[in-house]
Amino acid sequence: MSRMALHAAAKDLSRQAKDPMALALWLGIPILIGALITLAFGDVGEAPPRAKLLVADEDGSFLSELFVGLLAREELRVLDSERVPLDEGRKRLDEGEASALLLIPEGFGQAVLEDTPSELELVTNPAQSILPQIAEETLRVLVDVVFYMQRIVGDDIRGIVDEMGGLEATPSDEEVTRISVAVNGVFRRVERYLLPPVLEADTATDAQAPSVDVSVLFLPGIVLMALLFFATGLSEDMWRERSMGTLRRAVSAPGGVGGLFAGKLMAGVVIAGVLALVLMAIGTFYLDLPWRVLPVAVVWCAVTGGVLLVLMCWIQMATRTPRAGQILTNAIAFPLLMVGGSFFPAEMMPKGLAAVGRFTPNGWSVAQLKDLLLERTAPTELLVPLLGMLAVGLLLFALASRTLSKRFARAS
Repeated sequence: MSRMALHAAAKDLSRQAKDPMALALWLGIPILIGALITLAFGDVGEAPPRAKLLVADEDGSFLSELFVGLLAREELRVLDSERVPLDEGRKRLDEGEASALLLIPEGFGQAVLEDTPSELELVTNPAQSILPQIAEETLRVLVDVVFYMQRIVGDDIRGIVDEMGGLEATPSDEEVTRISVAVNGVFRRVERYLLPPVLEADTATDAQAPSVDVSVLFLPGIVLMALLFFATGLSEDMWRERSMGTLRRAVSAPGGVGGLFAGKLMAGVVIAGVLALVLMAIGTFYLDLPWRVLPVAVVWCAVTGGVLLVLMCWIQMATRTPRAGQILTNAIAFPLLMVGGSFFPAEMMPKGLAAVGRFTPNGWSVAQLKDLLLERTAPTELLVPLLGMLAVGLLLFALASRTLSKRFARAS
């Protein structure tokens, strides 16, 4: 039987090598889905979007300086402001280097001091849609802040300005400090009402738990997706073997159909290992995962792929026609992909559905692989689950071999 299995494995590997399109599909679809997920979610370490705001201060008073300082405060996480001359600002905005250009007109400081109207000019970048709106709404908030500051500390600021001889005079360090303290106090009191978000959510997390990249959560599911596609596609080979008369001849051969089936599974484990190696190497490189876990992860995926192949072959042999086998395996594979964490990781699924998914063969494998990649478990600790996976595979192999020898092969 062992010799028969080796010959059958070599035959199947040779046949698959001549069909690179199947391998390309098994790899290409998961890679495409993974790329789309990465584009949709972005990198977890990526900073939130910030509107680039160019500020042209034509007033040059210390009150306009204070307003420009408000734009640069850390609390305004959505703005990245930069002071520029007006001509340079218009040029850079035309070249698409900013989301908006703010012009502070001459006389702005005097208008604020005397509580008279003054108009700020905001020119937005038409090539952008969201970020200019962020800049506009933020400036609306800051205008309200200036309004409240004028109402609360306007008299104090006017007194300081009178002492220093008007807005044209250069304030001393002491005067700048007094104004800054007053302005900062008002800003602190009104920011909770004016600066979003008004509602804040406190999330309690384990202080010892490291942050996890969302893409890492998707990677195990993407790999198992490829393995399920491979198992579903390769299981259809049972019908090809039957139609070509290979199974009928193998019944009377020394190794029997058991040896032929064992060889097919051996070839399947090798192919699953190659698929896993390619996908895991890409994921490890792109996500900067530890390379030391790669060999163990590939072995785990190869064994998982073999188990999934046995399962799908058994399902194929339980049907009466190739068409029925194809429909049934696909009907089983796609729900497994959904609940098993290939389209969405368990962390993003409803708790009930995620609990069901962990009891599926691919969902359980995804959970173990994820713990390995995130170093929640040591590679040596995967030995017991690996033995469990092998035990399941042997049980399925025994059941599938019985179906093959008693009914499927003899019906050819």
